[in-house]
Amino acid sequence: MEDWIGHIQSMVLRMEYTGIVVTDQDKILAFTMGLPTTYEAVIINFDATSPDDLTVQHVISRLLNEETRQLSNTTTSDIPSPNDNDPNNVAFAARRVAASSQSCYFCDKKGHFKSDCPERLRWEQSKKKATETAATVDYDSDDYDGVW
Repeated sequence: MEDWIGHIQSMVLRMEYTGIVVTDQDKILAFTMGLPTTYEAVIINFDATSPDDLTVQHVISRLLNEETRQLSNTTTSDIPSPNDNDPNNVAFAARRVAASSQSCYFCDKKGHFKSDCPERLRWEQSKKKATETAATVDYDSDDYDGVW
């Protein structure tokens, strides 16, 4: 969600830099359009919020809170991956677009984030195997003479 919000804010800054006026209502619409259906209750809640209370900061905080709530109520297998091919899942599509121009903070290659870095995943797996190997001690009774 933070990537999605950052992407929208970046687009707004670029538009404002060119002289286009972007209203708070436009920003709120951009934040909420294309969200997965799991955010439907929050969007309905925004419709019931008075216009004076419906600010950009309010919408951002509610979306981040909802993401935290959803993540705490699901198992990792229920969380959609950034590679989700659902054409209605604009938030994850925006993440893929952002990743294409972003450099990885692990391997410095373009096209993915550190959390999705294949080199980092291989490194973590090799580190895990090394830890498991180091934790396994081969005990040979012939080598033991009763004295430590």
